[in-house]
Amino acid sequence: MRCLILIPIFTLLLLTHTFGQEDNTFRVRIGSKGSNQECNSAIIGNDGFIYVAGIDDNNSWGKTRFFLVKVNQEGDTLWTKNWGTANVPDYLKSVIETNDNHLVVLGKKKSGMPNNPSYDLYVSKNAKENGEIIWFQEYGGTEDEIPESIIQSTDNGFIILATVRALTGNQSILIKIDSQGHRLWTKSLNQLGNVKGSKLLPLKENEFAYIGTISQFEGGDTDIIFIKFDKNGEQVLKQTYGDKFNEQPLDIFPTKDNNFIISGKVSSLDPYDFSYNAFFLKIDTKGEQLWYQLWNDIEGNSVIQTTDGNLAVGCSYKLKGNYSALVMKLSINDGSLIWSKLIGQDKWDSNITKIIELPDKSLVLIGDTRIDYYYILMCRINSDGTWNIDTE
Repeated sequence: MRCLILIPIFTLLLLTHTFGQEDNTFRVRIGSKGSNQECNSAIIGNDGFIYVAGIDDNNSWGKTRFFLVKVNQEGDTLWTKNWGTANVPDYLKSVIETNDNHLVVLGKKKSGMPNNPSYDLYVSKNAKENGEIIWFQEYGGTEDEIPESIIQSTDNGFIILATVRALTGNQSILIKIDSQGHRLWTKSLNQLGNVKGSKLLPLKENEFAYIGTISQFEGGDTDIIFIKFDKNGEQVLKQTYGDKFNEQPLDIFPTKDNNFIISGKVSSLDPYDFSYNAFFLKIDTKGEQLWYQLWNDIEGNSVIQTTDGNLAVGCSYKLKGNYSALVMKLSINDGSLIWSKLIGQDKWDSNITKIIELPDKSLVLIGDTRIDYYYILMCRINSDGTWNIDTE
């Protein structure tokens, strides 16, 4: 049975460290004034640079463009790439680094089919030197195909996770493409019931993991679902986890002891309760639950295991009616708090989409912040949770 621990946020703030500040910390905003940019995904490449993918609306009232930016570890923008169809809402969901040292991005765009207003999936391979497109492919039909996640397979192809929005309900699908983006197979997961995928994770032995939500019955709560697939998209293992809440996993990370950490958010079944809590769940290779933590007023967006073996989590914390960016360090043994730090400001809306550890063990946190427009927020914080920033 799940051990459900709801930790009050005032306890979290009392445990925040205040010692040992250094000079390599910063908080910067990335993006153009007069235009909204939002981060959906970020990675650090093997070249040490950081690549951020998302959207840029170019002040066109929701008509967004693909947005890809290269940043160094000091927060300086090296190049920005915008592209997409004019006057339609294109966006990028995910960016990954390929085995041959390029980038692949996954997004969505309006269908090019006549009289078809639906969304199609978009995948392109882009050069790390300047963001230029090497190849691109689109995948779709008469329904909306919504991108969720993409990974590279051991044969240098890719596996895409997407949600198909149909009149009969949402359907989670897997698409296998080759190294040039040509479709090899598509598999529907509708035999599992009403599932919606969140993320894929490549595993050893040519397997991959899937996390998402599953509704056990119409109008009921959503639970977490964890599935292992083989290289052909055939199910190897399945486990579900949940209580009487709506639970939505957002990230999964493999640990050094060959287990997994899943983070996400939990909402009430009360339709008038709009609050979220964060959950952190550790499972073993067979999907068995090892521990579970639940925190109030937080969304757990991104989780990694750091050099010291513990967990660093990028979150958004509801503060005075807005959301503020928050980073927490949790014990790998039981998910208990080691330290926490608010890195947003209470007059802004801000959140963390991705957390990255640098070679010097400092942490880079990337997300969004809103003042007059949305900008990409990038922060660097010391490994002990301290920094030298009071105001931006």
